[in-house]
This record gives sequence, C-alpha cells and structure tokens, in this order.
Amino acid sequence: MREGSKVNEVKNDMEVERKVAETAELENESSGNEELDLDFSDDLNDDIELPDSMDFDESVQDSDPTEEDMEDELEEAAFDFSELVPSVSKPVNRIPDAGVLSVVNSKNGNRVSIASEVNNRLNEPNSVQVGFTEESMVIGQYLGEGYTSYDLKGQGTKRHIYSKELVEQITSHYQLDFRERTSITFSAATYQKLNGNIVAVISMK
Repeated sequence: MREGSKVNEVKNDMEVERKVAETAELENESSGNEELDLDFSDDLNDDIELPDSMDFDESVQDSDPTEEDMEDELEEAAFDFSELVPSVSKPVNRIPDAGVLSVVNSKNGNRVSIASEVNNRLNEPNSVQVGFTEESMVIGQYLGEGYTSYDLKGQGTKRHIYSKELVEQITSHYQLDFRERTSITFSAATYQKLNGNIVAVISMK
C-alpha cells in the first residue's frame, strides 16, 4: 500500500510541475505580445497611395454654380407687384425724312433737288416748269405758256435743276433763311391734274 501511495504522490507532483510549467509559458507569451509595437499608423500613411479612381476631381469640386442652379435657389419676391409703376413710351421712328424737294443756296452752287417719288409721279420728265402760290410751289412737265422749262440733271434717287436764278426766286418768294445753313428740305406734297398733266404741289411752309 505504501508503494502505491508513493507512486500516486509522484504522479501528482509531476502533474503539478507540468501545469506550473504551462502556466509560466503562457505568461511569457502574453508578456511578449504586450511588448510588440502595434502602431502602424505612420507606416500606413507613408506607404498607402490612393488608386487613380479615388482621386478628387478638382474641376467638379471648384466649379461655379450654373444659372439653372441659381434659378432653383431663387425665392418668390416678398414685395407687392401691384405697386409697380409701368414704363410707357411711344415708339420713335428713326428713319430720317428724305423730303420731296430741297433748295440748296451756297457759295459752292445753287440747285433745286427733286426726290425720285415726285419724279416718278410726274412720269419721269426730262424737264419741268415751276410756278408759285403763296404757300406752295407747283412743279409739272407743262404748266402753260410763259413758263420756263428747266432741264432735270442726274440719275438715281434725285433729279436736279441747276439754276441760280430759280433758287433766288424761290428764296425771295418764300423768304427762306440761309444765313446759318445752305440747304432747306420740304417734306409734304400732293398731286393734282392741270391741263391733263399730273403736277406736284409742294408745301413751302
């Protein structure tokens, strides 16, 4: 019985020593792990590179808002539109008035210019006669006996009578003032028949 108990005591001692050795080994491994430097933050920041697909698009990031974006952000006006005062004006005709007849009285020449409109209504004569009333001047291809026939010169938009004497008569009869200008244009004309011919009646007032 003593030999058996001794054997058991030996076995127990060996088992205790084994467990003590395992415990010591586990403690050594645990302490070794605690001493390891697990801080990889610096190395990761230095070595890791973003792939191209993850690069920031600066053009998109810095782009200005479009007009559509700005319109979407607009809010309804807070003031009352019923208080607005409308801007009203009349349209202005910017087309200059070329006139139907011009009288030129200058040192460089004297002439009476007849617009193409008048010339066309008179059936484009080669010469015309001129008569005076108190407020109008009558021009026609034939007004009657005793009238001077003036040749028409030039082509295009106007025909011209080059006569210093005629310009002086017109200036005197209608008291035209050329002191600060060399040309006076008249814009109103009516058309009538005289002795079977069309005549132009030019308003000189």
